[in-house]
Amino acid sequence: MKPTYEELEQQLAESHRALRAETTAHENTQMQVEKLAAENAGLKDALECVINPDNQPEYHDQGMGCGVEDHGYQRDGYSACYYGWESAMERVYSEVIPDAIPETPATGAFLAEVRAQGVEMAACALDDVNQFNYANMLDDLAQKLRKGVQS
Repeated sequence: MKPTYEELEQQLAESHRALRAETTAHENTQMQVEKLAAENAGLKDALECVINPDNQPEYHDQGMGCGVEDHGYQRDGYSACYYGWESAMERVYSEVIPDAIPETPATGAFLAEVRAQGVEMAACALDDVNQFNYANMLDDLAQKLRKGVQS
């Protein structure tokens, strides 16, 4: 039996709704990808900043000498070199790297969603074996994971 005009019209309307929903989902995914790509570019810039020799700590022979004297390394060249290296690396890790690392909220949101989905999958598995209390606890955890990024 052939579908009626009304049935075809209803099917067409349902198809339009489904297409709009898929289009919206695709646009949301595209926006997420663009945000993640921008953050990735920022992280790449940070890495380039960190490995750029122009950002290495400036050598201060008097400062290094004072430190060497303060620690009694005047006669121990290896310890003096190690002290100089440690001082330089301390500056890199305390100043150069932290100043170069950008914020990554899109990455945080993406990872929170992935974690929440994993927790939900575990909740479904527990639900399937009649462990409702644990499943409910995991559902709550998934919601908290999502809210943690949004707040």
